[in-house]
Amino acid sequence: MKEVKKILISRIDSIGDVIFTFPICGWLKNKFPESQIYFLGRTYTKDVIACCNDVDVFLNIDEIFQLNKKQQIQILKNYNFDEVINVFPNKEVSKLFCKSKIPIRIGTTNRIYHWRYCNKLIRLSRKNSNFHETQLNFFLLKYLGLKQIPTLEEILQLLNFKNKKQLEKNIWIY
Repeated sequence: MKEVKKILISRIDSIGDVIFTFPICGWLKNKFPESQIYFLGRTYTKDVIACCNDVDVFLNIDEIFQLNKKQQIQILKNYNFDEVINVFPNKEVSKLFCKSKIPIRIGTTNRIYHWRYCNKLIRLSRKNSNFHETQLNFFLLKYLGLKQIPTLEEILQLLNFKNKKQLEKNIWIY
């Protein structure tokens, strides 16, 4: 398998779901220690994402969406990502990744638009699963060599936070 250098995690929804995504960032850093992990999030999740040691760069989708389509595509092309993991499915974002020609675009089979815009599809049903939401995110790592879904205890070992006092301070501002 080719060494992955730049990985983009796309999770543009709520703060709690963003936090549930951090363990896959830890797994990716363990699997690919030389890689850079980019996290695409919303303005209001920036401070929380900044507390995860396994995220190297935060990208703000709210700022990207203020640009015209051509600029949106160019900004993502400039990062030269090896792959993107669509943890939170969004049609416009998935389309943007495809138009930006990110080589590996992982999504689920549950979204019909992923069949068009993603080139690695994972069969995953969150609704009918006995797995915890955090564990379900790991299914998306199949193409990167994940052999087995970690237990919740193993997932706790993958959490790697910094700036806890800053997080406590900022989380109450909202």
